Formats: sequence, structure tokens, C-alpha cells
Amino acid sequence: VDLIEIELGKDLLLDRKDRHDAAGQDEDHQQIGAGAEVLALVVDDEPDIRELVGDILGDENYSVATAEDAGSAREALRERRPDLILLDIWMPDLDGISLLKEWSQGQGLICPVIMMSGHGTVETAVEATRLGAYDFLEKPLSLAKLLLTVERALDNRRKTAGRRIVPRMGTPVGKSKVMQSVREQAQRIAAGGHQGTLA
Repeated sequence: VDLIEIELGKDLLLDRKDRHDAAGQDEDHQQIGAGAEVLALVVDDEPDIRELVGDILGDENYSVATAEDAGSAREALRERRPDLILLDIWMPDLDGISLLKEWSQGQGLICPVIMMSGHGTVETAVEATRLGAYDFLEKPLSLAKLLLTVERALDNRRKTAGRRIVPRMGTPVGKSKVMQSVREQAQRIAAGGHQGTLA
């Protein structure tokens, strides 16, 4: 089971939990911070991760919807269009890459998608990038990296407002270590003029 590791320690998590309970927000975390302008959809089969990511983003005044699998993610998209999607790769009914592919077909993605996985590989990151993913977060997640990546994705979305995200195989824009490895490998292949093995 992948668990979230928060850099600031357990005290911060307990403090966030206390403030969350004191605020009287809905325990199922289907929508947090209803007055916020930005909606993030968190898709992960682990309840603890959905809850904790929802708490963190809610504390930053984001609205948050959650989905436990591909079916509930599709339903959430029909109900309300999100500004950002955090998508786990390994899920029981349909994996995140397949769901990303489904969403990217046709008109392209409606918003930035950040992939999450505790077993990320360069090959997976390449495929996610080709399908239009903005970045790739490795589990255990850190508070700082989560918030920074979300902010960057939303900033990029604002700069490209009005344009859908279409599948591509250009230079990855994400800042994670996996995405950096993808960029470096692509540059080596381009410079050498041959196909290489992703490392």
C-alpha cells in the first residue's frame, strides 16, 4: 500500500486534521472549499490518499472532488468540469494510463493531468507524456512537491487558456525526477540520431 509522506511531519498532519474537523467540512471529501474558484479531481483507489490530498488542497482553498476508480472518475467529470486532475496509475478496474488515453482521445484533455505512482518508470512517464500528462509525481508524495506541481500545472493552464491539451510527443514540461529523466533520454537520442534504451 502506498502511503503519503509529508515532509513537515506527523504534527502537521494532526494539525490539519484538527482544523479540518473544527471547520465542520464534509467527511467524505467529495467537495472541499466550495467557495474556491479552482476544482481539483483526485483519482486514487486508496482512501487515505484521497482524504489526505483532499485535506491538503482544501487547506489551500481549492475545491476538491474525489474518485476511487475509473468509473467514479468518469461520473465526476460528467457532473462538473475540473481545472486539474491528480490521477493514480495503479487502480483495480482500469489503470490510470488507460484512463488518460481514453480522456485524451478525440478533442484532447480538458485540463492538466498529474500522474501519481509509487512504482513510476521512465517508460510509464513517456507514455503519460505522449498522452498529454503535465507531470508525474512519485509516491510517497511530499507536501511541498504536491503543492508546487499543482501550482505550476494551473499556471500553465492559465497561460494556455482556451486550448485543449492534445496527445503529443514533444519535450515534457514536468519538473519531477522521472520527467527530467525522460527529457535527458530524449535529448541523448536526438543528439545521437539513434534509438536508445530508456534508463
